[in-house]
Amino acid sequence: MKLLDYVKGRLCYEKIRPLIYDETLRRKYSTGSVVGNGLSGKTALVTGAGGGIGRAIVQRFIHEGCRVVMTDKSMGVLEHSLAQLEFGMNQAPVLLPMDLMQIDCLGEFARKVMHDYPISIWINCAGMMHEADKCGRINLDELEWRQLMSVNFDSVTTLVPIIADMMSQECVHGCIINIASILAYSLRFSHTAYAISKIGLVRYVECIAPVYAGKVSIVNIAPGTVVTPMGVGQYQSDISRCTNLLNHLIIPEEMAALVAFVAGGGVASYLSGKTIQAFAGEQL
Repeated sequence: MKLLDYVKGRLCYEKIRPLIYDETLRRKYSTGSVVGNGLSGKTALVTGAGGGIGRAIVQRFIHEGCRVVMTDKSMGVLEHSLAQLEFGMNQAPVLLPMDLMQIDCLGEFARKVMHDYPISIWINCAGMMHEADKCGRINLDELEWRQLMSVNFDSVTTLVPIIADMMSQECVHGCIINIASILAYSLRFSHTAYAISKIGLVRYVECIAPVYAGKVSIVNIAPGTVVTPMGVGQYQSDISRCTNLLNHLIIPEEMAALVAFVAGGGVASYLSGKTIQAFAGEQL
């Protein structure tokens, strides 16, 4: 004990301030373009635009000079998200409610919105996870399972071919980006249903991307833990407790910058059919 006390006495301690995910941190990751003028003048649609990652993607694309169409399950969710955005002299986003659980209605919605707006970038960001799934419970009840699969997988596989076909017909070299998850590759006994839905996206994109090669780029991005209610923490939470030199929590604005880089930097054409794993230090 005397030796330990001696060592402690020779060390200098400094209290580490908490790292709060707040507006100051948001702004630091939202400034500056990641693609120059690569997205300026384009129109992008973002599903799940009312959530943490979706809203951050909308803000990033507005900042990059895009016109953005925001979709989520209700107008109330979209209006709440809109109130937290800054668009200055740029065009205000278009708000279009779309319930991804209504699979039979998605085709009509997609064709109408693609007809009404010159969308060349479509981002499938919407996702859901049940609390029971976080505990590793495999046997979700039928309703929970259908809800999760409808939003995370079925909606994407329904929308992607319709969007890609229409982009091809309009001779627009489009880009479709799906937000998957690093949990698709996890060996841990947790998030089982959610992980199944996301590994399905990985395989689906591998299969469908070659069909549209040279016409439409289709890419997945699989983030690690993000500071959202679905991930760990949320706005105004102290994220320093889960961040260290070997493990980095992702904030939504970082994900948004990566999505913009892939969509506007010509990167998507080289990565079509691939899944980008975006995480640091997490144990799979």
